Parts: sequence; structure tokens; C-alpha cells
Amino acid sequence: MKHLELDAGLSDKARAIQDTAMKFAVEVMRPVGKALDVLADPKDVVSETSKLWAVIKKYREMGLHRIALPGDLAELKDEIDPKVRPLVVEALGLGDAGLATGLCTDSIPFEMAAISSAQGLTNLARAYAEDRKGELVGCWIDVQPESPGSVQLVGTDYVIKDHKTRRVTNGSIATHALLQIASMDNPNAVVAVVPLDQPGISRSDPVSKMGLRALNQCEILLEEVKIPEALLIPAEGVGEKALASVHGSIGQIAVGLAQGALDESVAYANDRIQGGVPIIKHNNIKLKIFSMFAMIESTRAFARSVALYNQADQALASSTHAIALRQIASQAALTVTSEAIQIFGGPGLMKEYPVEKMLRDAGLLMTINGTNNVLALKALRNY
Repeated sequence: MKHLELDAGLSDKARAIQDTAMKFAVEVMRPVGKALDVLADPKDVVSETSKLWAVIKKYREMGLHRIALPGDLAELKDEIDPKVRPLVVEALGLGDAGLATGLCTDSIPFEMAAISSAQGLTNLARAYAEDRKGELVGCWIDVQPESPGSVQLVGTDYVIKDHKTRRVTNGSIATHALLQIASMDNPNAVVAVVPLDQPGISRSDPVSKMGLRALNQCEILLEEVKIPEALLIPAEGVGEKALASVHGSIGQIAVGLAQGALDESVAYANDRIQGGVPIIKHNNIKLKIFSMFAMIESTRAFARSVALYNQADQALASSTHAIALRQIASQAALTVTSEAIQIFGGPGLMKEYPVEKMLRDAGLLMTINGTNNVLALKALRNY
């Protein structure tokens, strides 16, 4: 059941970018994701000889990393249709959910830096837009107070006394982090783009996980880290915009992952013969496939609606809707991949087929950058 693009208003250029992203996802990301998934040591995922770097470099060479940035950077003004970003992120999720999460998180510090009026941060965003080798890599760190005084305002600078963030996406390879800094006295997050080579910042070894094994994550420890005023982003709504970007992209990736599981299920059901006919001819299989299809299409519609709204104006971005999308889409991905296993039967649990990996990846999308339930409670903090 091939995906039918229902948006009749897509420009020819947007469709061409979608096709390019889909080809990259299937021909580059999927085989690399499979190869990284079986590595026993997560250090090997980020080693100098890892295939991860070929994916990042190819993504940059294609210019797909720029879809997260304002159009006036790197002479991109008026060239990117706002509908393109969710199309590309969906395609990345279809290729490999782990690699997709890393690629989307990578752009977040620089996307927010582009909003700033500070020349240094604007220049950093421009350097990222022009980077074709993967020399600048981003991550996102949510700094929540663990004890009174753990985050202090000293003059115009912030000082993070002692904070550990577990499972930071891209943590081992990132050059810069978007820090969302809160304190017990002021729970409203302050946002800063921070280079990770400054004193007081240390990282653990990469962590090993059940799923999303192509995605690098590690612990990052902040001890007596000074965040000067020049690194802060004072623009209205930037914290909300960052949260919407982080969690909205996970929802879009989940849609792509679910679509991939559906595609594999349909292909297998047409090939697998049982009772003298392909199992796609059996009504119970047809009902499963249609249920998967309906769940994906309804989630996709919500994902694109949220993406377009949150790209329109950072002052009006809704992290509540992005978190709702992430919750609905990740649950849909888990349901669809589980149904895919049922369609495959015993072979679905074998490494020979991709659906067992998709199921493991879907499970971790529900906990990446915070669990769904905890995020839901945070989303309702103002209600």
C-alpha cells in the first residue's frame, strides 16, 4: 500500500526535495542504520571509521540540514517551502529512526541561534548552514534544578553549579548544545547556545540501548559552568519554539517509522504464501493492514498541521501540541510495528527482516528526551 501524497498544493520543488530525501533515506540511511544496530560497543557507532559520518556528510552535502533554518541564511531566502520540513523528517524516519533523531536534533542549537539578534550567534547559525562536512554538530540539554542554588544568576551570567543530563542525543559528537536552563526560583527556562569545549563540561562513554542503536547518546555533566550573557537568546518564545522543535520532530520521525513498517508488511504479505495464496488475500491480514494504514494517515495529518503552525512564528509556537503529537505518533509507531511482527509471524523476530528493529526503535521513541507521560504533565503546566 504505497503512500499517496494527499497535499495537492505541494510545489514541484517541494515534491522533488521529498523524493530526494526519500531516496537518501532508503539507499543511505537504512543500510547504515542496520550496520550500526548490530555493533556491540556503542563507542564504535561514533568512531572515526564509523559509517555514521558518511550519513552526516551526505546529509550536509545535499543541504537538507538547512530546512530548519530561516530562509535568509546562506542565500536561502524564499527558496524553502515551509511544507518541506515535515516531508523530509518523515522520510528520515522511514530510513532509520535512530539516525533521523540524531540528524534532527543536530540542527536545534543553530536553528535557535538564527533567531538571536546577537552577531556571534547569527554567525554561528550561518556557519552551520554552510557546513558541508559535519564539523558543527548540535545537541539539546534540558537543565532542570536538582537542588536550591544548582543554577544561579550572577550579574548577567548564569552559573550551573552541578547538573547531569542522561542520554543526551548526539552527546558524544556534539560541538554545541542548546541549553534550556531553569532554576527553582525561576522555572521559566532561559535558553543559551553553548560550545561544549568550555571548562566544567564532561561527557560519559556512549550508552548502550535496546533500540535506536544508531543514535549516539551519552551523559553530560555540567559543573561550575558559566553561561555568559552573550550566549543567551532573549527572543520572545524561543524556549517554547525549541521544545516544539525537539518533540515535534520525534512525532514526525515516528510517522516515517510506522510507514516503513507498513511498507514492509505489505511487501511480505504479498510474497508469503499460505493456504495456496499470498496472505494478503486473507481477510484478517487485510484488516490489520488497513488499521495500520488508517492510524498512520490520521497521525500524519496531525503531524503536518502541528509542524506548519510551529514554523510560522516562534512567538506563537505550541510545545503542548508538539508533545501531544509526539505521544500520539510514538504510540502509533509502537502499535504499527507490533502489528507488523504479527503479520510476519515468527520470521518477524529474526534479524533477517527489518521489522524487529523497527519495533525496538519505536519503543525508545516513547522515552527519548523524556517519557511521554512526564512530558504530558509538563505540557499541562499552565492549565
